[in-house]
Amino acid sequence: MLHVLADQCINRDLRDALRELSNIDLTYTGDIELATAPDPTIFQHAREHKLILFTSDHGFGDIRTFDPADTAGLIIVYVENFSRESLIRECKEFFGRQTPESLRGNGFIIEPGRIRTFGNKN
Repeated sequence: MLHVLADQCINRDLRDALRELSNIDLTYTGDIELATAPDPTIFQHAREHKLILFTSDHGFGDIRTFDPADTAGLIIVYVENFSRESLIRECKEFFGRQTPESLRGNGFIIEPGRIRTFGNKN
């Protein structure tokens, strides 16, 4: 089971689509009163609670501040060039292929047609 924290940047349609996957337990920052929290607070919460952080905030890609090495995983989706349908499809495909072990300590950037990794622990 993937325990995912979706931050306020992830829209409702995408959150709802991911909740349909049997391997995801998704929490939204708005549901735990972190919707307006600063990025370091959200990152720390995910790390302390062993949650995979899912965001479209490019700032989380700065490993000097948000190093995924000691996290359950950090996934950034670059939503700018996706259509709604392809965004949902590619994110569902990505999460559907993952395990807690494949994400732990790693950062991923989802872009149309490709996945990049950063800060890899493995």
